[in-house]
Amino acid sequence: MEKQQHFDFYNTINDPPDQLIIDKKNANSQQSKIYTFFRRNYPMAFTPFDVQYLVFEKDKQPPVTSVRRAITNLTKMGYLVKTEKKKSEVYGKDNYKWKYNEQKSTGNSGSDSE
Repeated sequence: MEKQQHFDFYNTINDPPDQLIIDKKNANSQQSKIYTFFRRNYPMAFTPFDVQYLVFEKDKQPPVTSVRRAITNLTKMGYLVKTEKKKSEVYGKDNYKWKYNEQKSTGNSGSDSE
């Protein structure tokens, strides 16, 4: 992700074009912050709720759905891998953990062995 990447924003609420530009910039910023967090904290694994709490200031936290979107996009692009580890969190539900895909930085693609 050293190159400038385009990140997806899913306009599910049909924002008008001027708001959509702002939405895409916000999504891009969120995803960049999340990528940097995972890379700096490798090999640790985190849930979306962990990321929401640890990456963003309390009064500026995006919804966990936005964090999940960013994690999903980064996983599809090969920057993160979903582990088999889970953590019981909000609402008493288990959440999977993700971590930085070290193999992406070396040009190899591989699956997580955890």
